[in-house]
Amino acid sequence: MKRFLIVTAVLMGLLLAACGKDPTPTPTPTATPAAPASPTPCGQGVSVELGGRVVTGQPRTYFVEPDTSCAPSGSVTFNVHNAGAIPHEFIVYRTDLAADALTVDLAAAVLEPSDIAGNIDQAQLGPGQSASVTVDLDPGSYVLLCNITTHYELGMRTAFTVGGGQS
Repeated sequence: MKRFLIVTAVLMGLLLAACGKDPTPTPTPTATPAAPASPTPCGQGVSVELGGRVVTGQPRTYFVEPDTSCAPSGSVTFNVHNAGAIPHEFIVYRTDLAADALTVDLAAAVLEPSDIAGNIDQAQLGPGQSASVTVDLDPGSYVLLCNITTHYELGMRTAFTVGGGQS
């Protein structure tokens, strides 16, 4: 009787193991490489959002976010929206320096007036307001920024490139 119970237990174990096993091997899924993201094409109309975000547990984040980082040379219109809760200004500044490398004095970037290609005054960019500026840009490097006291230092800047002929 003891032998019968042992044989039955072994057979039941084999039966259970066989039931849980698929006779055809399951192919291992392979990752499909993601297609490279296509950059937003450079255009002569650029939408820009300005403002400040509050993230719980972190300092307020100030930002300048264009929908593209480049444009062809010639006439370019910047359509700017202040998504923040305080006034901002918008400046298109020609420079070979990196966006975060402008000289700062008295909590604002030191800008050479002759290198300011265009701007929208803070009186036109109160909270929730939008305004546009059209400027004629030569090929080169620019910084888009808000230069209200401390805003540049807090991150309200981004690089912008203007290419060679119109497209």
